[in-house]
Amino acid sequence: MFGGYHRRTIPIVFTPPAADTRVPLLVVPTGHTYTIEGWEIISDVDISASTANYVETALENAGASGTAQTLMGGTAGGTPAWSKNVSKAGTITAGAGDLTEGQYLNLKYDITGTPTVGRFTLLLQVVDGIGAKA
Repeated sequence: MFGGYHRRTIPIVFTPPAADTRVPLLVVPTGHTYTIEGWEIISDVDISASTANYVETALENAGASGTAQTLMGGTAGGTPAWSKNVSKAGTITAGAGDLTEGQYLNLKYDITGTPTVGRFTLLLQVVDGIGAKA
């Protein structure tokens, strides 16, 4: 009846390294297309507002090799204060949320200076199929 297309939230918890990196989050399974409809990221520690010490994150379509760097939308984080356990929402550009069979989704994690960071929880809103952001 619904063709298997349903929305789910996928939680991913990670401890980032102290340097810029790309964190592989998922790979689309055979026979599927995923649409990333939205995302939020939550820090488990307070990160002070600063133009010298901050964290910025974004989602990337990493392609079938896992190494492409195609931004899917806007960033979350940046120079404003980041209160612990309060989410920062990223955006997905219309037309950029589609991931096809075998493609990887990466989190681009950029750290500037030496902010105090802990663990992060990433909440992905995913449609198994063609969603509104495809």
